[in-house]
Amino acid sequence: MNYIQQRIDAERSYGTTLTKLKPPQDEEALTGLSRCFHVVCAESEASAKEHFARADNLHTTALDPLQRFANRYNRHIQNSKQTMKTQMNQFESLVKQLDQTKSAYQAKCKALVSIQPNYRLNVIKLGTRVFHERFGVEEWLKRFPEMTFNKDAITTWLKAEDQLPSVLHDLIGLNFIRQTGQDRFEKVITVTITQTSSANKGLSGFFKRGQHLEVFVKEMLVADKAYKDVVLQVDKMRTRIEEELLLHYEEMGKLELERIETLKQETLKPDKDVQIIVEQHRTGQFVPRPILYENYFYGTAHHQLFGVPLDEITRTEGNLVPQFISKGIAAIESGLSELDDKEKKHIWSLALPLNRVHAAREEINQRYPHIAIELLQSYDTLLIVSLIKLYLMELPDCLFTFELYEPSANYNVSLENQDKESRLTSISKLLTTLPSANYHVSRLLFSHFHGLIKNPTVSRSLAQTLSYILLRPQTESKVSTFERHPQRLIQDLIDHYPSIFTEEAIKAQEENSNRRSIIVGDSSSSSIDSFESSPKRRTRHLTGHLISSSSTLFEDPDEVTSESTMNSTPPNYSMKEDLAEELASLDSFFLDDD
Repeated sequence: MNYIQQRIDAERSYGTTLTKLKPPQDEEALTGLSRCFHVVCAESEASAKEHFARADNLHTTALDPLQRFANRYNRHIQNSKQTMKTQMNQFESLVKQLDQTKSAYQAKCKALVSIQPNYRLNVIKLGTRVFHERFGVEEWLKRFPEMTFNKDAITTWLKAEDQLPSVLHDLIGLNFIRQTGQDRFEKVITVTITQTSSANKGLSGFFKRGQHLEVFVKEMLVADKAYKDVVLQVDKMRTRIEEELLLHYEEMGKLELERIETLKQETLKPDKDVQIIVEQHRTGQFVPRPILYENYFYGTAHHQLFGVPLDEITRTEGNLVPQFISKGIAAIESGLSELDDKEKKHIWSLALPLNRVHAAREEINQRYPHIAIELLQSYDTLLIVSLIKLYLMELPDCLFTFELYEPSANYNVSLENQDKESRLTSISKLLTTLPSANYHVSRLLFSHFHGLIKNPTVSRSLAQTLSYILLRPQTESKVSTFERHPQRLIQDLIDHYPSIFTEEAIKAQEENSNRRSIIVGDSSSSSIDSFESSPKRRTRHLTGHLISSSSTLFEDPDEVTSESTMNSTPPNYSMKEDLAEELASLDSFFLDDD
C-alpha cells in the first residue's frame, strides 16, 4: 500500500508539474515553428491529464480496496488476539488452580493412607452413577424426601434421575433400601458411630478410630471432588480455546484468499498460493492434549475415555478393543445404509465444526464407562466418525506408536524394489510388534476401511486424511512434515487388508505380546510387594447380594488388573534397538509355515 500511495503521489506530482508548463507568448505565433511548439505544449497538457487519470484509477481500483481490506484484516487480528489473550490468561489461572487442588487432594490421600495403610476406596456403581463410600449413596438418596414409599414413587424418582428402574434392585441388594410389605419400601437408617459408641462404651476406642478414619475419608472425597471439578473446567477451557483457534485459522484462510484475489486478479489458482504460504509458515499439525483427572487410588481410566492410554482402557474394560471404538464402528456401519455411494466413500475425509464434536465428546466422557449403543446411534454417522478421529488424535501415543515411525520409514525405503507379496508380508511382520490393544484396534479399523472403499483414488484420499492421525513422530520437524511413508503405509493397509492381517500375523502378534510379558514378569518379580502396596492399586468395589441388573456393573478392577497386566502391558524398551531382533524371530515364525 505504501508503494501504491507513493506511485499515486508521483503521478499527481508529475501531472501538476506538467500543467504548470505554460507556453511563452511568442510574437511569431503564426509561424510554422510556433505552431509545432503549441502542439508539444498540448501534448504536455494531455499527458498531465493522463497522469491525473492514472493516479485516480490507482486509488479507485487498487489503493482503496486494499485499505478497506487492511482495515478489516487488522480489526479481525486485533479482536482475535484480544480474545485469545483473555482465554489464555483464564486457562493459565485455571491451571494454577488445578495444581493447587491436585496437591491438596494428594495430600489428603497420603494422610488417609498414613493412618490406614490398607485403605481401599469403595466404588459403588448404580446405573450410570458412581459413588465413593456408602455415605455418597446416602447423600444422593436424600434428594428423595420420603422415608417410606411404594415402588411407583421410587421408580418415578429414579427415572427423573436418568436411571433405570432396575437400580432399585441394586439399592435393595446393597441394603440402602429394604422392603417392608408387598408394595412398601423404606430407607435404611445408618447408625452413626456416635450413637453406637454411646450404646457400648467398652468399644469407645475402636469407634473413635473409626470416626477419625471417616473424617479423613470425607476430607479426601471433598478434595477429590474439588480436584475433579477443576479438571473439568480446565479441559473445557482447553476445548474452547481449540475451537476459537480453528475458527480464527479458518477466517484467516478466507482473508488470505481474498487478499490474493485482491492483489492478483489474474491468478489462476489462489488456493495453491494460500497452500504455499501455509507450508512456509506452519508450526505443526493439530494434536490436542486433554487434561486428565488422575485418581490417587486407581489411575485415569475409570471416569474418562478421551486421552487415556489404550492399554489402560482395555485393561480396565477387559476387552481387546475399547468399547467406544467397537460400538462406534458398529454404529457407523449400521448408519451407512442411509448414505449414498459418494457419501460413503468420503465420510472419513469430511470434517464437522469442532464445537459440535467437543459437545458429543463431553457427553460420552460424562457417561463413561457406560457407553450405550443407543447413544451412539442417536448421533449422525458423520459425528461418530469425527468422534473416533478425535479420540485417536487425543491418545497420548498415536495408534501405530511413535516408536514405529522410524522403522516404518526404513521399511518404506527397503521395500521399494520388492515384489508386492514380499512387501505386504514385511508390513504384516512390522505391525505384529505393536502392543495388543493397538494391533486389535488397527485390525478393526482397517477391516472397516477395506470394506468401505474399493476405489484406489478414494483410498489415497483417505490415507492422506488418516496418516497423521495414525502414524506420526513424537516431535514434528520440517523434514517429517513432507514425509509420505505414513500415507503409503495407510494406503497399503486399506487396499490389502486381508493380506496383511492374516491368521498367521495375528498368532505372531499374540506370541510377541506373550514374550514381552514374560520379560516384564522376570524383571519385575522382585517388586511384586511394592506393586501390591502401590497407592494407585488400593481400590475395591463394594459388593453385595444383588438382584440381577443389566445397568449395574460390580467388578473388581484389581482382579481385572491382576489377570491382564502381565499379558497386555508392553515393556518400556527402545524399539530402535530391539526391532531387528524381534523381526528376525518373526521371520522364522512365518518361514516355518512355509
